[in-house]
Amino acid sequence: MFPEAPSRAVPPPTGSPSAARLRRIALLLFALTASLRATPLSFSVRSSAHWHDNVTNADRAPDERAALETNHEFSAGHRWTAGRHLGVAVAGRALAESWPRYDGLDRAALGLALSAQKKTGFGPNATVFGAALSGDRFFARETGRAGLAGSAEVFVRHRFASWAQLRLSREYLRYDARAHAFDRTSRDTRLRLSGDFAGRWTAAATVARRDGGVLSYARPPHPQLLRQGKALTTVSTFDADLPFVAYYFIARTYAVRAELSRVLPHRSNLTLAVERRLTSEGVVDYRNHVVSLHFAHAF
Repeated sequence: MFPEAPSRAVPPPTGSPSAARLRRIALLLFALTASLRATPLSFSVRSSAHWHDNVTNADRAPDERAALETNHEFSAGHRWTAGRHLGVAVAGRALAESWPRYDGLDRAALGLALSAQKKTGFGPNATVFGAALSGDRFFARETGRAGLAGSAEVFVRHRFASWAQLRLSREYLRYDARAHAFDRTSRDTRLRLSGDFAGRWTAAATVARRDGGVLSYARPPHPQLLRQGKALTTVSTFDADLPFVAYYFIARTYAVRAELSRVLPHRSNLTLAVERRLTSEGVVDYRNHVVSLHFAHAF
């Protein structure tokens, strides 16, 4: 008989590099979720009413239309914490927007929101960094206005006194409508200063800048809007003797907002706000004044 050849040890399969990365990511996620502690399921309702003096975004007085808008939101969500510094929250929500005078603008939506924030130290004055994502499926009375909405926001918040807080945020928004005339893309930057006083009151001031697409509605002819933007479609939403033309163009909006909030019993809050906006691009500019009343309740 011939002597047996010495056996060779076969190394165990190591897998592809991509599989190894997936395993590392899975282990990291497992370690993160294992350290998170969940709070009980929470619910909240929000209702608001807004008076718009120029819902058509018109730059000519005869084309301006004033209208009341009401919003209602119900949300349910969970929050998880890891130690004292990291928090993650996820919530499902249902939204409804109603315009009693121009019901063609009515919409409803179902959506999901995800947020996370990281505190950089101990104590109430520690800086907080955060991020938020949201997505909503909108249904509309005028079917062309229905679509998908998404947003992504990053922010930093710092309390520099026992009563004052500063918040800076940058948000990207996208709306893909069934009719392309109502698509939107924008980038918003906001700086908000708020202060607490008398135990239950909060006053706040916000300055903001928005860059992105806008729609301005006007009865033809409007040569300035036609030169500045693009005429996309006609609408009968505003009950005029002639249909309005929707003009699309890229513009910059500056806004200032002042608000006063009062904490109410039973985890409720009431807020009155006044906002002024100026949108301009080339020879076209229009103004919006909005007065709002908000009510929120958590349970």
